Amino acid sequence: MKPSFIFFPIAASALFLAGCETTSSHQSQLASFESELGEQSYSISSDSSQSADALDWWKSFSSEELNTLMDEALAYNHELQAGVERIAQARAELAASKSTLWPSLSASGSASRQRQSVDGSGSSYSSSIGAGIGLDYTVDIWGSEKASRQISEIGLLTQTLTEESLRLTIMGEVANGYFATLAYRDRLANSDQTLEILKETLDILEARMEAGRVSELEVAQQRSAVATAEASRASLATNLQTSMNALATLLGRYPGELEIDHTDLSGIELPSIAFGQPSELLERRPDLAASEQRLIAAGASVEIAKAARLPSLNLGADSSLSRAGFDSPTQTALSLAAGITAPLFQGGRLKANQQLAEAQQRELLETYYQEVLEAFREVEDALASVQGLETRESALRRAWEEAQTSFDLSNDLFESGRIDFQTLLDAQRSYLSAQDTFLAVQYDRLAAAVELYRTLGGGWQSS
Repeated sequence: MKPSFIFFPIAASALFLAGCETTSSHQSQLASFESELGEQSYSISSDSSQSADALDWWKSFSSEELNTLMDEALAYNHELQAGVERIAQARAELAASKSTLWPSLSASGSASRQRQSVDGSGSSYSSSIGAGIGLDYTVDIWGSEKASRQISEIGLLTQTLTEESLRLTIMGEVANGYFATLAYRDRLANSDQTLEILKETLDILEARMEAGRVSELEVAQQRSAVATAEASRASLATNLQTSMNALATLLGRYPGELEIDHTDLSGIELPSIAFGQPSELLERRPDLAASEQRLIAAGASVEIAKAARLPSLNLGADSSLSRAGFDSPTQTALSLAAGITAPLFQGGRLKANQQLAEAQQRELLETYYQEVLEAFREVEDALASVQGLETRESALRRAWEEAQTSFDLSNDLFESGRIDFQTLLDAQRSYLSAQDTFLAVQYDRLAAAVELYRTLGGGWQSS
């Protein structure tokens, strides 16, 4: 019979060590993966002395109005305020989880009075009072309670990181909304200038048609160009208003209440953003940090599932006072107890729970790998966009300048009768299209810079 008594501790130790080996294996895989990242580099190198670690990264655009809008969004955006309350909930859950590490203490009290009738003798009365205190504590032999507390701590940290990620996203939306508003104003002003040019040309053509110098066809073509420009202007005006409405909502305001003082993109500086090695991204991106914390929590869940299959030790103590009446002597009682409980047969449920927890841990490990790779792809895409748009803007600037020269020359040649109206109309369309496209790419470059800040983790603090 003796070997049967030592079977439980041996089996329990083997099960516990096997679980530790599983957790260590995942930690080793994770360390190896992160080590490989340290050997990688981005496809585009940084030659800027400006760092992306500034918490208020949007200040690098040198816009006081944008800085003011960001401060307002941080203070009044309802999504961010809801996030603060989610963090408060996680903090309360952590406080509640800490109670499991301490003994539970309970108190009880009672009082009674009884009347007993005796034949021919009247009634007799008896009273009793009592009070007691009970102490109960489950010894955390296998660390399951500690693991539960760790999960709650990770829950608070993960929620905080999730809200940091939300903050980064909303700040990016505010910056993009502000730049889009200014870009639409720029393009709207250009559209007004376009209409003015088109209408001036139409007036000239109508006068020439009356003089018999041009045909009605040429006038109709110019009228069509004016109508098309008016439709384009109406679309830009609608986009401007919806952009301002979206920005107002991000600031916690009612749509339509927002006033933007700046009229165009002039004065907005395009920052030169520095970035380090890919391995640094794991520390900078709050979403990746949150994913890693969820992986750690999954490891703690495995420990809890293992501990559920092992014996548990419970300690208890009870103390009580009682007396039969106010004049009776007080009786005291004290009891101490210790008990071991071990699951013998659960139909495979506990083993299945452990296998489930281990499978979930492996799933989160693979999910973490994928999220890291996706984050690197986002950075590479943002870098390619920043570089490509720089080249595109330079080319579009040249195209706009050449189109303007061509339009000016065409006007002179048309006035002297050396070219027909169709040639002038083509030059006019090319110039106006090139100008609008050039204005649009200026916004695209600013939006690409905002996206690069986001993919690099912006300027969140991990404290």
